[in-house]
Amino acid sequence: MHTKVYTEPSMRSKTASSANHSSRTKTSTVDSLSCTPDANLPTCLVEAVENAVAEAFAKTYTSDPLIPEEVAALRGPVDSVLRRHGLLIESALAVALDLSSTTEVMTQVAVPLSEAAIQLCLSNADDRTTGLTLPVTGAVAKTAMIDVVVYYPGSGRLVAVSVKRGGGPQGGVAARQAPIELRAAAMILRGMLMGRGRIVSTVEVVTVDYLGRSGIVAGTVITGDQLDTFFGVAVRATIDAMTAYMAAEVGRRIDEAVETLVRSRRPVEVAQFSSDIATDTAHSRSVSDGFVFDPVPPPPLTPRMPSETVPGLAECLSLPPRIKGRPSRLHA
Repeated sequence: MHTKVYTEPSMRSKTASSANHSSRTKTSTVDSLSCTPDANLPTCLVEAVENAVAEAFAKTYTSDPLIPEEVAALRGPVDSVLRRHGLLIESALAVALDLSSTTEVMTQVAVPLSEAAIQLCLSNADDRTTGLTLPVTGAVAKTAMIDVVVYYPGSGRLVAVSVKRGGGPQGGVAARQAPIELRAAAMILRGMLMGRGRIVSTVEVVTVDYLGRSGIVAGTVITGDQLDTFFGVAVRATIDAMTAYMAAEVGRRIDEAVETLVRSRRPVEVAQFSSDIATDTAHSRSVSDGFVFDPVPPPPLTPRMPSETVPGLAECLSLPPRIKGRPSRLHA
């Protein structure tokens, strides 16, 4: 898949893309013991998983004063692979759709948005903007990046997709603005395709919440279980196979990191153990020689109670009494 900008809206041909992804079908899981990918997982996704995991564990991460260095060495790569998994879900979805003979697919499509398009979506509900078409005219307020654009040539169906891993709630201004920008981009995409002679019968905007925990409720939201039904193509099995292989690769890397950590700490533990033995031996020898050195503990501290002439702590910290009335004049 290639990244396309708005100046070139035509979809990629299926012949070249199918050759890149191979014609394997999509099923099953992964052997987690040997980290062997599913035989039906496209080669491009196998390589993408291996590269993503390798890069995550090869990076150097900033230490945190609250987290031991050994723990941080695992926490950093794990946090990184979670973010990378979201990008690979997008790639796996696009690859699975691209292998279908009924769709044309593009990823990371940059669409210029005018201020008028954004305000139109802010002022109207989803159903009132679904059938509208906007041209690429006027000053560009910002550029929206659509994760996946799917076009069905046979029916003229056009789908703009935002992909979320869905591992936790989405928040912030960007999360609230994303559905608005996606709707505005969809109206402009329709005009771009129709301007090139493509038939567009319907335009749909959807957010894929793969794990179902993003908390997004605006617009049409589908989870991983609903992917095949919505797109009319078997895509879930490809994403699941990619996820299983990635989980196996991450597990293997964590095992290697833990083993390295144990080996690195073992000499320190052995040295400490030897030191303890030497101390115990010296103590045993002093006892056998009839001499044991036991330092006399210091006498316990007794709190000093204030005398009658010394104010207590509560009295020292209390505010002075407030004088009522006017102060009397002093006479010479």
